[in-house]
Amino acid sequence: MTRGRGDHEGICVQAHRTDREAGGADRPAVAWRRPGQPEDALLSHLLRRKGPRARRRLLPELSDPLRCGQALRGRAEVLHEIRGRAILGRDSAARGPLRPHPDAPAHLALRGVPGPVRLVSGAPAGRREPDEDHPPVRRRHLRDHRTVRGTHETGNGGTPAAGRPAARRATGRRGAPEAGGPVAGYHLIETKSEGDKTVEHRGTVLSVRGSVVDVRFTDRLPEIRHVLRAGENDRVRIEVTAHLNAEVARGIALTPTQGLARGSAVLNTEQPFRVPIGRGLLGRVFNVFGEVIDNEPAPEAGDMRAIHREPVPITQQSTVSEIFETGIKALDVLAPLERGGKAGLFGGAGVGKTVLLTELIHNVVSGHEGISIFCGIGERCREGEELYREMKEAGVLKNTVMVFGQMNEPPGARFRVGHTALTMAEYFRDDERQDVLLMMDNIFRFIQAGQEVSGLMGLLPSRLGYQPTLASDLAELEERICNTTTGAITSIQAVYVPADDFTDPSASHTFSHLTASIVLSRKRASEGFYPAVDLLQSGSKMLMPNIAGERHYRIAQEVRRNLTIYEELKDIIAMLGINELSREDQRTVFRARRLERFFTQPFFTTEQFIGKPGRMVSREQALEGCERILNDEFAEFPESALYMIGTIDEAKKDEA
Repeated sequence: MTRGRGDHEGICVQAHRTDREAGGADRPAVAWRRPGQPEDALLSHLLRRKGPRARRRLLPELSDPLRCGQALRGRAEVLHEIRGRAILGRDSAARGPLRPHPDAPAHLALRGVPGPVRLVSGAPAGRREPDEDHPPVRRRHLRDHRTVRGTHETGNGGTPAAGRPAARRATGRRGAPEAGGPVAGYHLIETKSEGDKTVEHRGTVLSVRGSVVDVRFTDRLPEIRHVLRAGENDRVRIEVTAHLNAEVARGIALTPTQGLARGSAVLNTEQPFRVPIGRGLLGRVFNVFGEVIDNEPAPEAGDMRAIHREPVPITQQSTVSEIFETGIKALDVLAPLERGGKAGLFGGAGVGKTVLLTELIHNVVSGHEGISIFCGIGERCREGEELYREMKEAGVLKNTVMVFGQMNEPPGARFRVGHTALTMAEYFRDDERQDVLLMMDNIFRFIQAGQEVSGLMGLLPSRLGYQPTLASDLAELEERICNTTTGAITSIQAVYVPADDFTDPSASHTFSHLTASIVLSRKRASEGFYPAVDLLQSGSKMLMPNIAGERHYRIAQEVRRNLTIYEELKDIIAMLGINELSREDQRTVFRARRLERFFTQPFFTTEQFIGKPGRMVSREQALEGCERILNDEFAEFPESALYMIGTIDEAKKDEA
């Protein structure tokens, strides 16, 4: 039946379709393909084997096969070879059903068709005698034969007519679809090999530009956000971000692309980005892929979960507003956090954002016995190692999960590490039903990584060079942070402010998602007031009488009034002196200066630097101290008595 040259092997594919216009008769479409030849050439040859009338019946939508092939580009699925076998199915848009054949192997089944389809298997190079299943081919079927690199392709699986001139290629014939376009009425379907193992889908690299990789797939394109593997031992991981056309997908590499070149094989995993979940994560350090990086034995294998998930429906979110106590006086009094809300730590470089986050982790783990997840986005390797060691020595690592996308990693990894940490936090909230404190340091580096990805993808930049999708990228991450009826994720995010400019798009877009804004002041840090919280610019939506309470609201407003008057009088004091002020203004200044020092606090994480043990102060104790200072109970005490203390009683005891 077949004859080849050298070591080539032909594959004959036959599919039966019912043509209703021809009275229901079966009209087989048959073609040959040599191993390694693109599947689109096989499809084009199948169409070309028919005459002009049959082609018009095969293409009911368009009479021009070329236009139809272009219109239907991308609707083919995949051709698989299993021990010299291939299978061809029909497209659901064409007329007439593909009829099952009882003689086909059972493990080659067509989706949506009740039974296997007709299959003719190719044989190795050599000659086969005609039999019942493979009758001799009439001469008229051989007029469209062609020679491809020494291997003949003929119609109906007959003996090739050696020596005849090669026909023009499918892409050069008028009326034939271009290469890469599937044939209307037919599609290639996925099959399974023995052992029920799905055959792998592979593509080839077209171009590599930094972290952007373009990959061609001749069978079918991977879905958006699915992961591709390439390189030696499949070490390069690529996340699909766009489809350029029916055959080419563009992705962002999450790992370095050294060694990746044009023509490299790419595996389509057919799965989105997934990371491990479970209680085995506690006390460990992971990278963006959920792999341990703390040089400890890997945790027990658990479930895997995709990092891209939909936010919790509004009907399942809790509508009760509760204050989340942190044990830090300045925050609990003037900028209380919401349970299940989002708070931003705004500040420039070196004002104490990371130190404040570390102290919050310590207080939550020791005071609330909850779960803390620290996400380092673009974190310096040195800072990450120091934080890990300090938390381990403090004994709070056992209830903490740390996820790092370090500064030296590609922008794709830094852009996705926040989603990895959030997926782990959602497990503890939804499955374990626990309250979770999610720390992100730094959300600006998440935006910066998205800016790099956008530039590599060739998107037109927006104001100040930020990506045009800045708002949607940030919302995709922030909207998943919420509280439910069974648990809550409370997020505190450090936000670097470039050049201390709060009108920068990165800062202004982040403001819109927050329930509390904690602004760190470089001026207060230079004066030695730590934590360097700007007491006037920081605020919270929770500071309302119906949520925080009438007493809390009244004390906070009185504190702000005294601090505001003091800020206005600073210039007069600097020029004329405090004695030139009225008696009432002098009392206001004295109260404000004592309040400023009372809001300083020794941290557990800085004991080795300041030589004082850390203090954790409840909200009620902080309100009591502010109220007593406002009542002038400490007017006779020096201001230094209120500096770096915990509760107000400590100052009184020191002076007694």
